[in-house]
Amino acid sequence: MNLRHQDQDCRTCVFNACLDGDLQELEWLCKNGASEDVTVKDSSGTTPLMIACQENHLHCVTFLNEHGASSDITVKDIYGDTPLNISIRFENIQVAEWLYQNGAENDITTQNNDGYTPMYAACCNQQLEHMKWLYDRGAVDDVSRTNLDGDNCMWWLVN
Repeated sequence: MNLRHQDQDCRTCVFNACLDGDLQELEWLCKNGASEDVTVKDSSGTTPLMIACQENHLHCVTFLNEHGASSDITVKDIYGDTPLNISIRFENIQVAEWLYQNGAENDITTQNNDGYTPMYAACCNQQLEHMKWLYDRGAVDDVSRTNLDGDNCMWWLVN
């Protein structure tokens, strides 16, 4: 079995373990030849860390960080999304807090290629707790910042 095999989207077994939140499998893969895959990007520039952030698997996020993916905390995919942006979009505030505490503090106001910030994602999801969390960490101006379509957070909250 080739542990480093990539599927049609260039994803490896490490991606699948992160998607499933299977820390035991992730540990086994890294011990048995797939440790380099913790930083591999798929065809859209997504990393295993981003998948773990999306799925709210904090235990996988911390494992990946400890095993070579620490530089991926602020990496962007081809859409300009960072792990912090992804965590907020998928309503995973504990993961977002961990990222913030471990090097992603500057990503609080980072816009993706469409002009969306983490605050914009929180507004779209009507997550007031997440909006307050972002605001308290410096995303003050993002409440009125517009995306490339000219929409801002207030538009999403009242519509």
